[in-house]
Amino acid sequence: MDFVINTPLSSLTTEEDLIAYIKQLAGQNQPVTLRLEVTADQVTAVKNATANVAIPVEVVVAGQASPITGDYLLNLRVTDKLFPGALAQLAAVVAAHPTKFITSYYLDVNQDLEHSLTDFITNRSNPDRLMTLPPVQEVGLDSKPFLTWSVADKLAVLPMIQRYRVFTKNDRFSNLTDRLWPYGNALKISALNFNLPLTSIAQQMHVLQHTEDVVYLGVPIMASDRRIIAPQNRINELLAAMKAPQPIAFNEQYHPYVIQELQAAIESPAFKALDNNLRSSLKQQIQTDLSITDGYSASEVK
Repeated sequence: MDFVINTPLSSLTTEEDLIAYIKQLAGQNQPVTLRLEVTADQVTAVKNATANVAIPVEVVVAGQASPITGDYLLNLRVTDKLFPGALAQLAAVVAAHPTKFITSYYLDVNQDLEHSLTDFITNRSNPDRLMTLPPVQEVGLDSKPFLTWSVADKLAVLPMIQRYRVFTKNDRFSNLTDRLWPYGNALKISALNFNLPLTSIAQQMHVLQHTEDVVYLGVPIMASDRRIIAPQNRINELLAAMKAPQPIAFNEQYHPYVIQELQAAIESPAFKALDNNLRSSLKQQIQTDLSITDGYSASEVK
């Protein structure tokens, strides 16, 4: 199973951060290619910085079309974290249940990792979920107090207790907060629409609407910070998706999701930091688009 990890780099990404990120990807011990999206003036520096790393790296200019070969695309940011065995778990899921769209449970980087892992593992039993890896003897879970385990030990046990669920038909349109977040979902490369940005709501929607099922991984495989960095882009994506043709079942789920996300965007610190004119323009665009779209009302976003 060959994974392509697509990662947009910001101007704030340091070489040290990038190398540390690459090392953790290499530590997955799975076939992986890192595809870095950069600005034109970053190309030379990034190529030099990644010339001798342990995994294949492609450096492309963001927004320019370039071929992608492999089995699954995983959009990540340098600040995202793959837990031990994450790619092996993804590969095992696909081997057991081929699908175009895999989503997973997230741990928030703003929460204490040790407490989050403890809560997750101690509540791990769920009989309607299937194993991704062959059952493994859960050595130590019952033989010593779990609270005495180190974070490393808790991370190491995750692949042993991995579970997944399969959502089909209209159920695959549920939990859009996870499904449409552009980072962390594994998308089958042959199902992508290369006329759409790889890291976008539109791309997630395209694959989601063209797959028969969605596999949901029960064990958290990465920590994601979901703070909105570029609220104007987020707003434009939400509105564009809102106006696109959608299956009825999807639209029923998307309506409350888009209202919630638009409200979160305009209340975010990043939005409040924008120029007054840009803020006013974006708010007016939201009101106009809600007013002219069937099933929506301008009064739904304050």
